[in-house]
Amino acid sequence: MVKIKNEIKNKHSGIFAALVCCVALLSALYVYFVGHTIYSVAKRGSVEKLIATLESDTQNLESRYIILKNGITESYARDKGFTDIAGTQYIYRGPLGQGISFNRSL
Repeated sequence: MVKIKNEIKNKHSGIFAALVCCVALLSALYVYFVGHTIYSVAKRGSVEKLIATLESDTQNLESRYIILKNGITESYARDKGFTDIAGTQYIYRGPLGQGISFNRSL
């Protein structure tokens, strides 16, 4: 009977040690994941600030582009060397393997 009690006591000790290890492991994982979550939230805040700055810069560039685009007139283009188009040619692409041509008959 004493032998059986010792075996049961040894088994309980092993189970208790395993449970303590599991609790310690789960506690360590919990601390790691909470820390990682806090880090991610902080990083996300800095990334959102960067995105806001980039969007502001994009808006400034777009408004500058529109101002410059509206400043281009036909006389300005002629002064820079552009001329009117004499004739229009289109490039046609036939079925695969025939290549590209100015003539539609290929």
